[in-house]
Amino acid sequence: MTTVEVPLKRVKRKIKKCQNPLFEKWLKEWKDEAKKSGSEMHYTFNRALTSLKKFPFKLNSGKECIILENFGSKICQMLDKKLEEFNAANSKVKECFDKVEENSNKVAFEPVSIDLVKSKKSNYVPAYRSGGYAILLNIDSNQEDETIFMLPNSFQIILLVDNQERDNKFQKSDQMTMRQLKCRHVNFEIRHLKVGDFIWIAKNNEGQELVLPYIVERKRMDDLAQSIKDGRFHEQKFRLKQSKLDNLIYLVEKYGTENQRLGLPMPTLLQAISNTQIVGGFTVKITESHNHSMRYLDCMTIQLNKIFKV
Repeated sequence: MTTVEVPLKRVKRKIKKCQNPLFEKWLKEWKDEAKKSGSEMHYTFNRALTSLKKFPFKLNSGKECIILENFGSKICQMLDKKLEEFNAANSKVKECFDKVEENSNKVAFEPVSIDLVKSKKSNYVPAYRSGGYAILLNIDSNQEDETIFMLPNSFQIILLVDNQERDNKFQKSDQMTMRQLKCRHVNFEIRHLKVGDFIWIAKNNEGQELVLPYIVERKRMDDLAQSIKDGRFHEQKFRLKQSKLDNLIYLVEKYGTENQRLGLPMPTLLQAISNTQIVGGFTVKITESHNHSMRYLDCMTIQLNKIFKV
């Protein structure tokens, strides 16, 4: 029996770069220093470093790192102090560059005829979740629309519910949403929403619609933990802000018992919720259950009818 040798191929694994290289550098330095001195802190710095490398978005301060696993207030304060020192040192360098740029503006250049340059026409489609994708959303949201006037009591207010397909874990929850809204006699429609889970519109008899300045992002506590880990947390908040609606509501729904594993420690989740309200400027509503969430949406619909239909 003859055997055939199959040549082995080396598989190259692309290593993703950390989105926060400065924080990564400083944590490595502190870890190495702690290891040399025999301090047990090198384990703490190593765990924080591992968590930071997994996070796919840029963090602007050490304070924001509190939403990550293995980051306590002490490490966050250390990062903020280091960042402050770094910015102070580099501000002097920036002044030098500004002077060079100011002098360079005085140099005369001969104009180049743009008629000689021919560009090929191509359709640019930005990658999903990329910076270009976010800019495209912003441009699209700023397009001018025709002015529509609606007189009091000439329209009805409708709650729009996102019909985005979810995984099996959420299908039962979505069925409960429809059932409970019907039981509460809430005027609602199922549609595909580009951003958010719930919005309200005013619709007149001619079929014209106006979006009311309220939008809700609903998160069950276990889904909140998962969204922080996979990066959706910051991306979704960014997209909500790009909607330009005045009232951004973050609806957090409790799930299971307090001791139930959610994927992240409860203090981390509570800190993320606090940051959403204090730093992000969102209205945060924490509900005890799915039923409580539907009652909140019902009350919001009633209040909006009182505000806008008068």
